[in-house]
Amino acid sequence: MIVAAPMLGVLVVRWRISDLGTGKAPGAGRVAWVAEGKLWVKDLPDGGARALAAGENISRPAWSPTGNWLFFRRGEDLWLVGVDRSEARRVAQGVGEFAWSPAADVFAYTAGAGLERVVEKMGPLTGEFTFGYCGAVAWDELFAYWPGFTDAALIKAAKSTPEAEKFLAKYPWAEIVVDRSGKSAMDFRVDKLEGNDKPGLYLRLQVLVDPDTVAPAGRFLDLNGTVVRREILRRLDEETVFGSRLPYLNPAYGVYLEFPRRWRPRPGYGDVAGIPRSYGGDDGFFLVSAMNGEGWTPEEVARHEASHKLKPYGERPRLEKTAVNGREGYFVFPSPKLGTGAGACFVVRTRGP
Repeated sequence: MIVAAPMLGVLVVRWRISDLGTGKAPGAGRVAWVAEGKLWVKDLPDGGARALAAGENISRPAWSPTGNWLFFRRGEDLWLVGVDRSEARRVAQGVGEFAWSPAADVFAYTAGAGLERVVEKMGPLTGEFTFGYCGAVAWDELFAYWPGFTDAALIKAAKSTPEAEKFLAKYPWAEIVVDRSGKSAMDFRVDKLEGNDKPGLYLRLQVLVDPDTVAPAGRFLDLNGTVVRREILRRLDEETVFGSRLPYLNPAYGVYLEFPRRWRPRPGYGDVAGIPRSYGGDDGFFLVSAMNGEGWTPEEVARHEASHKLKPYGERPRLEKTAVNGREGYFVFPSPKLGTGAGACFVVRTRGP
């Protein structure tokens, strides 16, 4: 939320501190000031004053809400120093005024470059606005910045759920939408199956996020208007969530099969009569090929394939006889040592007796 008196041309950017730690709150036992070209700090009531930084044009020390970090200006540059354990370092150049947010990890500027922009400007100025001493503007009295939880934090929390992990693994093209219209929630949406499909069927996983803890607080699956709140993982396991298998018919080879809709033609394998010979995706593929099997039985072809010198099926592939539409065929299953994900082969006579 931005709260501001009207002003013109003000930029507010934020810069995240990854390690603020804990410390004393400002005004609770420490005081900082600038004198003799140095930034001084003192622990009250009896601590000795010590210089944290030195240089020309040091001004405007600002305590972090945790009380153990100080930002200060040196000329037109912004510097940061840890009161107890670090040397001063420059963090930005050419900045204007600045103020800590209550979140302690976000710092707001009125100008600067190379940081995350929050708003373009706030304004315009009105007749109620007056400049201070010598034209100075006390910006911290004119605006305040509270970032709340960032979209990135909400998305990260939602993605950590098993449901979101499975959803994105299955539909990597899904759109991720931050929904702040009511409770903080993440929508993982598949409004159409592929880029060229017509809109119609849709699938949406919504993960609610607790605004206080940034932790997942609930989830549901919306399948074409039907809300599923239980066994979401099982529903996502079902390949027929979208009826998402496509038929593959290759008349030249006399082959018909079905494959996952998300698979794409694999480059480099060519086609027959305009029909790709191979489709695949991250979770598998198929390749259709043919050979002149005159004088060969399907079993002999299968054994020849299994004993290929490149050993695509491992050292000890297994053959299994079957039949398709009354025709003899053989599976070539890979050696168990290859584990899951290894390729397999199926041989069947497509023409002739």
